[in-house]
Amino acid sequence: MTAGALALQRTGRRPWRSGARLRPLARPPELPEPGLAQLPQRYRIAAEGGLEVLRCPEAPTLRVRAARGLSFTAQEARNAASGSIFLDGVAACAPFADLERQVYNLDHHEGCVRAFTLSCCEQALVLLRKGLDLRRREWTLYLNDADLDGVLAVWLLLNHLRLDEAGGIARARVLPLLRLEGAIDAHGLEFADLCGFPPDLQQHARAQMDQLRAEEVALRAAGEWGSVELLPYLARQLRVLDAIAYSPSQLRDVGAIEELARSEIGQGKIAVVCRSELGIYAVEHQLRRFHGARLGVIALQQGARQVTLRQLDFALPATLEKVYTQLNWVDPAAGGHRSRNRWGGSDEIGGSPRATGTRLDARQIAEVCRIAYRIPGRASRIARSAGACALALALAVAAGRAPELLALAAPGLPAALGFPLALFALAALAFALSARRAPHFHGMRLPCASRALALAPLGVALGALGGCWLPASPAGPAAAGVAQSLALVLCCELIFRGWLRSALVSCLPHAPASRAWSVPLCVGATFAAATLALQRGIGLDTAAPGLAELAPMLAAPALSLPASSLALTALLAFGFGALLDLLRDRCESLAVPLAVHAAAALLIPLAL
Repeated sequence: MTAGALALQRTGRRPWRSGARLRPLARPPELPEPGLAQLPQRYRIAAEGGLEVLRCPEAPTLRVRAARGLSFTAQEARNAASGSIFLDGVAACAPFADLERQVYNLDHHEGCVRAFTLSCCEQALVLLRKGLDLRRREWTLYLNDADLDGVLAVWLLLNHLRLDEAGGIARARVLPLLRLEGAIDAHGLEFADLCGFPPDLQQHARAQMDQLRAEEVALRAAGEWGSVELLPYLARQLRVLDAIAYSPSQLRDVGAIEELARSEIGQGKIAVVCRSELGIYAVEHQLRRFHGARLGVIALQQGARQVTLRQLDFALPATLEKVYTQLNWVDPAAGGHRSRNRWGGSDEIGGSPRATGTRLDARQIAEVCRIAYRIPGRASRIARSAGACALALALAVAAGRAPELLALAAPGLPAALGFPLALFALAALAFALSARRAPHFHGMRLPCASRALALAPLGVALGALGGCWLPASPAGPAAAGVAQSLALVLCCELIFRGWLRSALVSCLPHAPASRAWSVPLCVGATFAAATLALQRGIGLDTAAPGLAELAPMLAAPALSLPASSLALTALLAFGFGALLDLLRDRCESLAVPLAVHAAAALLIPLAL
């Protein structure tokens, strides 16, 4: 029994390590220097989620995470996130293929008979040839070393689209090196002849192996292999493999498309935001090659601000019209609904505002696509709407309790000054909730001209008759009372026409701005009216005193009307709120309803 066989019988591991120096050939064939300078840089290192990963533009669904000491137990590997592929000893368990969860362990170290198990790189090739489609989801490759076996496995997976192109030329060029490395890595140097290569082919593959391992051998000889950074080293090795597998002409089209962002849009489809100088149809052809049937929407950036949108799958639950609407809400460069400088086009293809271009970045466009195409279920819409209304009610109650809360926080502060300050602070909180991500969507923009402005006097009248909010008993002089009224108006508008209105629009069916009524408008106006009636406490202080304590009397009817009742107050508040919501939609700005509400509040003392 040979020493190698004896070591295999005792330990179950190969006696030869991939880092060992290969025996030199008697007369190695002359190899041309790899034309690395003529090859594009296809392997890039980027930071994602606080970790460095390696990516290839031709395999956008794959990322490589490599770190020394990276290890997973058998249970951790089995329960890993879907789309995990463990390479060459990262998972301390037997090789496995979980087809249902899409988790794979390509290994030949533990839990297997090593002499009968393919090496990691050969397992990767077999998996690809058996039909694994790496375009259907996101994948993460895990590696804790960069010996040739692991490098070859990573190269095969990142180049899975090119292996079968042009009759499999690239695969045929790299296959002898792959088979030789597999035989040596699994069995040892003395079993290299198991490849069955003729002498000249085996010598050629051995010379390629020497070329690939030259840097590793030098680093091991200097004792620096354990400290080398894996991802940069891996990127260099992958480029050398490119030089072996491809000619420069085969990679001329690489880098023509740069993916900037991607989002899931439902039904297993994705929206891809990319940058390229190619036309939209050439980009579509390439991206279909990279993503297959998953590709649903393309956003192509050409130049600094011009973006073209194209929907490829018409079975999606929405069309580009909804995407245009959402983009016009959030894009600061888009004008009002009567402007020509807006996102628009057909259901199949369209683009950014023509005059100025867009001011959104790639991630924002991808997020808008995600929101536009993912239609929530009825239960989800109801839950989200109820949550938004609950938060608006909490803010309104906080506005009513502002004097008491301020008295507890700052007992020495005069009420005439403290009440408006407290309300302005609450208004600032509502503004932060509304405008921190998409200020234009929440009405923080200049109003556009609209025929609906003719309804402003009617809104002032409805508010003055009892539809607007006013402090029940203003503290201090008249100027202080005016300040309190305006502070409350600002707070109310930011809560109901700012945050709540936008929250309802994002989760309920919404009509175009040209239509008078919509579901969010009716829901928002109804809730605002009910909240105002509750806050005023009409009819509640006698029937349910406890409820009257929970909802303090924030305002009183401006005029002592004979029919001043809960129903009348609610009706006036509903009409006032609905009209303000209509003005906010048609003028696309919070400034108009704020001005109408303030005018009604200032008109009441004159009417009295």
